[in-house]
Amino acid sequence: MPTPGKNLPDDWESAPLETRWLYTLFIGLDANFRMKHKKVSSEKADPGLNHGCAYFVEMAKYKEFLDMFGTLHFEESTTCNNHDALKLAHMKGSQGTDASSIACVECTRHDMKRPSSIGDLQKGERAPVRTGYSFNLTINVGRTDGEAVERGWAAVNPFASSTKEMGPGARRNLLDDVFGDYNWRKCTQLPRVLLTKIKEAGEERNEQMLAFQEFEAALPAKHVARWKKAVEIWEKDPTQCNPFVATRPNITLAAARLRLAEEEAAAIASGESITVHDKASQAL
Repeated sequence: MPTPGKNLPDDWESAPLETRWLYTLFIGLDANFRMKHKKVSSEKADPGLNHGCAYFVEMAKYKEFLDMFGTLHFEESTTCNNHDALKLAHMKGSQGTDASSIACVECTRHDMKRPSSIGDLQKGERAPVRTGYSFNLTINVGRTDGEAVERGWAAVNPFASSTKEMGPGARRNLLDDVFGDYNWRKCTQLPRVLLTKIKEAGEERNEQMLAFQEFEAALPAKHVARWKKAVEIWEKDPTQCNPFVATRPNITLAAARLRLAEEEAAAIASGESITVHDKASQAL
């Protein structure tokens, strides 16, 4: 991770905009609802070995935090009728468990688990984020939609059936080993993987640039200039309006029909109306 005084240059804060991304920490948050844990044994009988020194957080302080805020309930809402993460989070199968899932904070640039980044959850997909450093930070909260954190769960899911029956400490010890092995393999395979990806990226970049240039050439120049200005303003100051956030105005069917009828009436009045059917107008 980028850490001031360790692996960042002294003048990293004044880096130009085109290279500032090099010193940005990209992290993603997500939960895995396969990793349930039954109420087996106890922390006293099976406390574990790492105590927050590996990937799972230190349990005593973590539970103190949960006791402080565990009475707060935030009901999730979604417009998606088949939202798997929310459905799994509220399944009756989670009853009688010590943990209904685990949450992870991961470096999405390198697809690696961060130290003290794993915690048990009981309901929903909420997790606190804290960092002790001051630097550029981009946070992405994922559900189950193919983000970087999702790729790491594939190496953990095979252990779901066995770890749910273990004592709490033995379970954390094993999963810490799994996460450590995952990170180690990422480090050792990084040169080969990067070489393969950069070869593929070169060809893909040329195709995408050509498609983008053709698309841009087909757009009105004033709209392109306005868009570029909005992007540049946001990149310099992320507190400004984010032009990449899609906005969907709320409009009823009746309002849409009224607008079409008004446009059609204006077109008829100006002599620009094009009739497509004798008994049906363009607005119907």
